[in-house]
Amino acid sequence: YVLSSFIAALDISSGVSGEISFRIRDGSFSRYMVLPTNTQTHFMAQSLGTSAFYALFAALVPPFWAFIFRFRPIIVCDIFVLLSGVSLIFLGLLFMICFHFLMGILTFSFQDIAFFLRVQGIIIQFITGGIVPLALLPASVIRVMRFLPFIHGIYTPTMLLMGQVPMSEALW
Repeated sequence: YVLSSFIAALDISSGVSGEISFRIRDGSFSRYMVLPTNTQTHFMAQSLGTSAFYALFAALVPPFWAFIFRFRPIIVCDIFVLLSGVSLIFLGLLFMICFHFLMGILTFSFQDIAFFLRVQGIIIQFITGGIVPLALLPASVIRVMRFLPFIHGIYTPTMLLMGQVPMSEALW
């Protein structure tokens, strides 16, 4: 649960949909349409940069607490598993940024998307394990959720890094 909370803290992409929605209603989104850049790439780079900044400081906290409380973290030491877990985290962040970008541009069709953002936020928080740890759910529910991309951003890398799921799950 601690590892999944750490990974979830890196995902700050929910601000993308709110910022895009605000800029569309404000009228300042047009500046992104005039510039010769890809708008989605701009928001993706902005979110990934902020996540990398937070990850840098967040990576310092676990060794500190491990030293203070004298516990040894249970993480797999296989380099292929570690690279797969980190790759899944990165791909999960990219997916969530793209998802929130698409939610933000709904403002072109709807006047106010605050309701959509709240509902999807609660659903995603549940599906990714932010409300209830997914390890507590029945195995049949997790098998069904494997077909959704949300579970592979936090739950799958966490279980992979702890050695709780086989390596084939990363390839799934």
